[in-house]
Amino acid sequence: MKLVAAAMTTARVRRRASLEVARGDGWTTLTELADTLVRDHGLPFRSAHADRRATHRWAEGRRAGSSVAVRRLRRREVSGSAVALSETRS
Repeated sequence: MKLVAAAMTTARVRRRASLEVARGDGWTTLTELADTLVRDHGLPFRSAHADRRATHRWAEGRRAGSSVAVRRLRRREVSGSAVALSETRS
């Protein structure tokens, strides 16, 4: 506890970044979606994660949130090979 207390005296909280992570804008869902494309749909790992990276860059360039990027990756607009995905895992 003393170590945590000492660290907190000089800690700076990045409010906006903290709120984005708390809201789910931490991009974790995009990575999980790429993993799902690999695991459940047989896409090559490199291809799925290259699409994830390209989608993330696309969204950041347009100041779009992760939910927009997830929809884009679900449609696989990056590589062009559509995969039907449901909202829930079976």
